[in-house]
Amino acid sequence: MIEAWANLKEANKVLLLVIALLVALILGLVSITAYLLTHKEVVVYMPPYEKVKVGGRDYILLWAKVFTNYITNFDPDTIENRMNFLLVYAFSDEIKQKLLKEAEDIRRNRITQQFIPFEGSWELIPEKREIKVKGRLRRWIGTKEIQNKMVTFVLYMRIFAGKPYIVGFRYE
Repeated sequence: MIEAWANLKEANKVLLLVIALLVALILGLVSITAYLLTHKEVVVYMPPYEKVKVGGRDYILLWAKVFTNYITNFDPDTIENRMNFLLVYAFSDEIKQKLLKEAEDIRRNRITQQFIPFEGSWELIPEKREIKVKGRLRRWIGTKEIQNKMVTFVLYMRIFAGKPYIVGFRYE
């Protein structure tokens, strides 16, 4: 009987050691999981193939530069492809209709436009979800230049699940 108790005592020590190791392993896994959830980094490569974190300031500014280029630089021959790209990122039917109306006006009137942003003039205003950039806007109807002035282009964006959306835009 004493021998049976001694064997049970030894078995209990082994089981307690195994349980302690399992508890330590579980705590380690919980710690690693918590760290990974709080330090999650999703990396994408965007034109011009820069590595940026999704949702970070650089990510938003790179998409803003892409959208600004597609919205502000066009001619009657390229407008269709540019609008097809932008419609994928339109936030609402209202912005889609605005883009389609502008595309139709550009085709019908044979408008060409060029917007050249000034280096270092990109401004991100998170509270308003807007990006502002100053630059020179030139516009032609056919071969006649009808506009050549400095303007501020304002782009409104939102990011959902890592995907950027165009909410609106305007010239000031």
